Amino acid sequence: MLNIAFALNSYLPRHYTWVYNQLRFFTKIRVLICSEYKDPERGRFPLRNHQLFAFPGFVELHDPGFIIRVFRRGLRLLLVDSNFDLLLFARRVRKYRCSLIHAHFAHMGWKFLPVAKRLGIPLVVSFYGYDYDFLPNTKPIWRRRYRRLFRSSCIFLVEGEYGKKRLEEKGIPAQKVCVHHLGVDVDDIPFKVRKRLQGEPLRVIQVAAFVEKKGHRVLIEAMRILKENGDIEKVHVTLVGDGRIREEIFRRADEYAVKEYIKLIDYIPYESLHRVLLDHHVFVHPSVKTKNGDCEGGAPVVLLDAQATGMPVISTFHCDIPEEVLHNKTGILVAEGDTEALAHALLHFYNVPKLLSSYGIEARKHVEENYSARIQTEMLTGLYKEIIDNRR
Repeated sequence: MLNIAFALNSYLPRHYTWVYNQLRFFTKIRVLICSEYKDPERGRFPLRNHQLFAFPGFVELHDPGFIIRVFRRGLRLLLVDSNFDLLLFARRVRKYRCSLIHAHFAHMGWKFLPVAKRLGIPLVVSFYGYDYDFLPNTKPIWRRRYRRLFRSSCIFLVEGEYGKKRLEEKGIPAQKVCVHHLGVDVDDIPFKVRKRLQGEPLRVIQVAAFVEKKGHRVLIEAMRILKENGDIEKVHVTLVGDGRIREEIFRRADEYAVKEYIKLIDYIPYESLHRVLLDHHVFVHPSVKTKNGDCEGGAPVVLLDAQATGMPVISTFHCDIPEEVLHNKTGILVAEGDTEALAHALLHFYNVPKLLSSYGIEARKHVEENYSARIQTEMLTGLYKEIIDNRR
C-alpha cells in the first residue's frame, strides 16, 4: 500500500467533488490530508481509508465577527505565519510514511515546497483556474514565488493541453508538466436521451457561482437578443448558484424584460444534481477570461456531470473546455463573449431537436471513455508510482 499526502487549504468545500472522487477511487493508496481549515460541511465527504490532519484546524465561517477574526488572526501569526505549522505537517507526513505530496492549487504547492524538501520526497502541484494568471496578476509577490516553484523539482499537473501550453509558456520544461483529466463517477450518473416535445420550450440550465468568468453576463445578453428577435418564448433558463454579481444579472434580466423566463435556485446538493439535470434539455456555460486573468484554467467538472446524463452543452472556446466538450459532436462551442453566437446556438437546439439526442448520446460516450473517475484515478496512481520510482 502506497501512502501519499494531499495538501488542501480546507477539507472539503462542497463543490470539490473532483477531489473527493480521487479519494474515493484510490484502491492501492492511503492518503493523509493536510489542510489549514475544516469546512463546516465536510461531513458530506466521509473518509474511510484515509486520514485528515487539519492545523490550526479552524472551521471556516462565513461571517465570524470582529472578535473571532482578531483572535484567529493572532493565532495565525503565531502558528502559521511563523511556519510552525509546516513543522507539524512535516512531522505528520513523515509519521504517515508518505512517499509523495500532492498539492492542489499553486499556493498550496508553494506552502508545502519546504516540507517536501525537508523530507526528500516528490511534490506534485495541480493547477486549476486562478493559479495561471489571476493570482500573480492580483498579488505581484506570487510572480517571484512562482519562479522559485517552477525552478524546483516539482511535477505539475494540468487538466488538458491548454494548461500544459500555458505552463510551458511560463518557462516550465515540458517533461515536468503532465496532463491528467479530472473525472466523475459515470457508473453512478443516470442517463436519459433528451427529447423536446412539440410546442415545449427548450429548457436550459447553468450551474455555477455568479462570478465574472462563468459568463452569466454573456448569457443574459443572449437572452436579450432572443427577446428582441421574438424568440424568447422558445427558451427557458434555470440558473443555479450564488455570488457577488447575481443581483446585477437579475437587474439586467428585469431591464431586458426576460426575468420571467429565468428560474433561480440558490443551491443543489451534488447528490440531487443529476436528477435536476435530467429535467433539462441543454447545459449552458459561456466561460470567459476576465481582465485580471481569472479563468477556468482547465474546464468546469460540471460539464462532465451534464454530459454524463446525456445532455448536450453550449459553452465557449475557453481553456480546456474544447477537450471536455467536443464542438459539433457533444455540444456547440462559441467564441468568448459572443452573445450573438450564443443566442444562435440556443435557437439552433430548439429548431433542430434531433441534436438533443444525438449530441447527448455522444456526450455520455465521451465522458465514459475519457473522464471516468475510476479510470482517471487508476492513471493517477500509476503517475504517482512513476514519479516516486524516478526520484529513487
